[in-house]
Amino acid sequence: MQTVASSRTEHQQLMDALLTELDLRRRQLYRLQAAGVQRAGMRQLKGELQAVRERLGEITAAGSGTDGA
Repeated sequence: MQTVASSRTEHQQLMDALLTELDLRRRQLYRLQAAGVQRAGMRQLKGELQAVRERLGEITAAGSGTDGA
């Protein structure tokens, strides 16, 4: 049972870290847009943001298969 709890805690910590990273990257893009940076200048950052979103989706999907039953 402790292994399940540990696994769940690790999953929650990873989710929290990814959500925090997602928020930070999103805010960075908003700041750059407000500063007048053109879209082409943000292409790489948008790609990195999308990669974090995809990783979060993978982790979420993997976690939904473990309901603890």
